[in-house]
Amino acid sequence: MSDAEDSDAPTMSAPQPFALELRVPCASPAAAALMKSALDVDKELSPAQVTRTCAVQGSELCVNIRASELRLLRASAASFFDMVSFGTFCGGCTLTRASGNGGGAHAMRV
Repeated sequence: MSDAEDSDAPTMSAPQPFALELRVPCASPAAAALMKSALDVDKELSPAQVTRTCAVQGSELCVNIRASELRLLRASAASFFDMVSFGTFCGGCTLTRASGNGGGAHAMRV
């Protein structure tokens, strides 16, 4: 197999001059870590053109999204906000149930 066919070979990424930096406040460091774990599963569809990095600092989720085109940044940011709003709801349910506060009152059935 040549280097061009090797799936683990690094790919050339496009310059990414468009950026969005966010800090998402969470209820606790555990909630921020839970949200990061949930969001890390969803990878960008075009990693050569859009990159997203997440880190936890205290009880904040710090996010940096970079893109080669403004329209790609806008689409990635919109998707991220959708995931965060859903993650906030589900994360709150998970942490409430795990801590024993409220029992199954916030249980979510899918």
